[in-house]
Amino acid sequence: MPHGETENPIDVESDEDRCKHRCQDLINNLHIATWFFDKRFETFLKTVLIPKWRLEDYWYRYEWQHQDHIELVNKLQKHTRCSPSYCLRTKNGQQYCRFGFPKDNVEHSFIYENDRGQPELITSRNDPYVNSHNHVQLQGWRANVDLKPVLNIHATLQYIAKYATKSEPCSSFSEILNKILSESDPSGSSFPSFQCLLLHTVSEHDYFAQETCHLLLGLPLYHSSCPFVILNLNNESHRWLCGTGIKNVMPNSDVGRTERSPLQKYWDRPVELENLSMF
Repeated sequence: MPHGETENPIDVESDEDRCKHRCQDLINNLHIATWFFDKRFETFLKTVLIPKWRLEDYWYRYEWQHQDHIELVNKLQKHTRCSPSYCLRTKNGQQYCRFGFPKDNVEHSFIYENDRGQPELITSRNDPYVNSHNHVQLQGWRANVDLKPVLNIHATLQYIAKYATKSEPCSSFSEILNKILSESDPSGSSFPSFQCLLLHTVSEHDYFAQETCHLLLGLPLYHSSCPFVILNLNNESHRWLCGTGIKNVMPNSDVGRTERSPLQKYWDRPVELENLSMF
């Protein structure tokens, strides 16, 4: 080694220590990783997914969970372990993997009608534990992907409804209470503990560090190629600004009345638009 130079500590680290340092760097700079992940997928969508699958409409949301083609498959696309907390289920006293692993090896991809009467794509595989995937998508994204084409309108609606309405994880009442009690002063008043419990139970869901960074950076939690309008399907009645009301105005006057909802506007559409669908 030339005089005056010192050895870089990273160069003499073991693979395990190097991995630990990388994980810690990610934790300490989570805001950078969040921004990069958002921009990375936005670019990947525009340059790979849309041209590859000829997408016209799309909708996606962010969720957070606690090499060459062959290397990527072996590293990212294999269902390596079944466990009761993840995929093992019990039926009639027998345990089974809810993802259907191990699967039969298939030489050529094909489409068949499954037990629910829906068409399903079976991709070729030479390993019973490999997930379905597309090598172009896998090489571009370089992370786990589960290829499952939607082959009919019923499956499309079911898939969209499932993920668009999927709730975020939320701690149970007992978990929240135990955490508060473990951090409270045993000799102090119980009032702060119950106050803290109420504040936690009215929250929408647990906010993890990744989602918090996402929100602080002003990044949207979902993207769509089409705009959406939220509709209230309850029976509607006239609504008025506070202090105006129908008692304080002349009959048939709209003074103080709030703007009609999109659904009400559709109901009140002209006769010539009677056969026009709202969608």
